[in-house]
Amino acid sequence: MLNVAHVRRGNLLRHRPQVILPVSIGCSTPTASAPSTYCCTWRRPGISKTPTFTIRCNSHHSHGSSDGGGARNATGSIASRSATGDSHDDGISQLQNKEDVLIIAAMCGAMGCILGGAVVYGRRDKDENEQVWWGKRGPLSLDRAIQYGPMGACVGSGLLAAMIKVLYPARVPMLSFPSTVHKLLALPLTILIAFRFQGSYERWWNSRQDLESFVSCAVQLAMLAANDVDTQLNATKEQVEQGRANEERMLGLLDAIMFYAESALMQGQDPHPANEAKNWVPEPYLLMMRPDEYQLCSEAEDPLLWCIDSYMGCIQKGQKLGLFSPESASSQYGKACELHVHLRAGLMVNSQNSPAAFIVHMRTFLFFFCFTYPFTIMMEMPWYHIPTSQALTSFSLLGIEFCSREMEHPFGDDASDLPCRKVLSETRIALRQLQKLHSDTEPSARALLHRAVSYNSHARTLRSLPPGPKHG
Repeated sequence: MLNVAHVRRGNLLRHRPQVILPVSIGCSTPTASAPSTYCCTWRRPGISKTPTFTIRCNSHHSHGSSDGGGARNATGSIASRSATGDSHDDGISQLQNKEDVLIIAAMCGAMGCILGGAVVYGRRDKDENEQVWWGKRGPLSLDRAIQYGPMGACVGSGLLAAMIKVLYPARVPMLSFPSTVHKLLALPLTILIAFRFQGSYERWWNSRQDLESFVSCAVQLAMLAANDVDTQLNATKEQVEQGRANEERMLGLLDAIMFYAESALMQGQDPHPANEAKNWVPEPYLLMMRPDEYQLCSEAEDPLLWCIDSYMGCIQKGQKLGLFSPESASSQYGKACELHVHLRAGLMVNSQNSPAAFIVHMRTFLFFFCFTYPFTIMMEMPWYHIPTSQALTSFSLLGIEFCSREMEHPFGDDASDLPCRKVLSETRIALRQLQKLHSDTEPSARALLHRAVSYNSHARTLRSLPPGPKHG
């Protein structure tokens, strides 16, 4: 038996080269090919593992009697040959050292002071570029696209791996996964996540462009209709009155299109308070529509289609009355068709989700990659680093999918959804301003009373409609 009183901890655990660690080593008989090499095992109190080491002696040993009574003194380097002889298996004893605890506490306190100082400076600075980093759109914001179910499961797996390493260190090699598997899967997972995020962002951005083009076409149509009537030359009084009535009808139909488009895009949901419109009128602007037309529009199976079709009829009527030139009528026909195209593009986003096969596979791949990740780092990290590494990795990767899921549905009640009601409310205000600028008469009291009664009936119908679901 070879008794080594002290072995430098730097050679054994590759930590703190100046710390001397007492161990007890038992050696076998030296081999013939390497008489100065011993196959040894070492034991330390409190550690149940028995890793195997090789001691290469620099000094010659003295042979004793045949009963092994001779003493052998060996000094040299110790190389581990066991999978369990990892350099970080001594994490518990490191944390028990008061010096190490003080160093970790000081480091955490210094990092907290640095972060707190940056937050205070950013919030007090008047520069907007500084404030955004520590406001609602900064890294410390609590308003996030996050789902606690998958995130909690992944964080729980990290805590489980850390507990196994602390309570059952001898079982770590059996329960750990080879890191090669995650290294091979990292590249295809990265490609899938990038493709998913890019597709969701393009879906959100295209919806924003469609909404912008939709309201732009509406305002352009209103200006074409109003100004062409005003510039009519050599018109009789009857033609002017007919032109005014046709203009008011066209503006009323455009306002109704804006109202029904908001209802169709939002699917009956109320927007987020940040996207709420202050001057939203919860019905078509009745002062711009005749009572009979309002009734027909409300009873139509598809009010949007009825309004757009009626607007096409107004363009044709204006051309027959001589209100619109062929070029102007052709331009308005094109704008009306473009209005319908952008509207249908927005409605398609609500009715058509991303392919289910791709989404299911990508989410399954991503979840189990994050869920099993802590079992691949059990052999490489001390136990107190495993939960932190798992939480950061899961938060980063799963957060991309959470953001993609929110961008995939641009019309809804989330803060980051498109402010559909606010944008359409501004468009309806612009239409009413055009109506006031080009109107010489006010509606009669009888017409106002009839429209108010129709509004109350229609408002009760709208309130009774259930909100539309938000698909996955």
